[in-house]
Amino acid sequence: MDRVQEEIEQYKKELARERAKVSDSAHEIIQYTTREADPLRDGVTNADNPFKKNESARSVVVSSVNN
Repeated sequence: MDRVQEEIEQYKKELARERAKVSDSAHEIIQYTTREADPLRDGVTNADNPFKKNESARSVVVSSVNN
């Protein structure tokens, strides 16, 4: 009997849970994805890519001679 009572309580909790329409949720997801950048979909620009080799950097060796 306890198991049946637990199931009834669970059903009551699920019934009281606030629900959202799938169409509204889908619309919000579409708005979010069009508003936010997705590097997997759009790629990363060269300016924003931290792994791109910086070819403009030059090495400078300074030598000091102690007499």
